[in-house]
Amino acid sequence: MAAATTLATASPIPEGPEPAWAPVDFEALSEDEVVDLLLRRLRKLIALGVEPGQALVEATRLDVALP
Repeated sequence: MAAATTLATASPIPEGPEPAWAPVDFEALSEDEVVDLLLRRLRKLIALGVEPGQALVEATRLDVALP
């Protein structure tokens, strides 16, 4: 995997639920799309008041939809 050379820009936290992902759909994403997806889920969980360490764990559970 290549090292990141630029900082990711923060995308706004989307309104509405974050869908669950099937393994086959997740595997089809590019590396940048995966990073965006995980950051979006992490930010959403933190905005919902989840403790950051737990939010990191929960963000990676892609088979679970977020409120």
